[in-house]
Amino acid sequence: MKQGRRSSAGTRHSMTDIGHLSGYGLGWAMTVALLAWAGLKLDAWLGTSPAMVLLCTLGGIAAGMVTVYMRTMARPARRETDAERGEEHS
Repeated sequence: MKQGRRSSAGTRHSMTDIGHLSGYGLGWAMTVALLAWAGLKLDAWLGTSPAMVLLCTLGGIAAGMVTVYMRTMARPARRETDAERGEEHS
């Protein structure tokens, strides 16, 4: 097989994907951290030792998983729709 050079369009597309995926990961991490912090504050206010931290952290993990799943599943569908219309999505 002949190996060709990688086009700049392919590299740009890869960098866009990396940007989207790292944005998803950062958003997920921030959500979990924010909810864990809120759980700490709720525990201090209510006097419930680790209950609210655990509950809020697990809720943040679940919400993050759902959000990442929905974004990654909606993105290919949007590309297919744009391709059918003749539009290019970047």
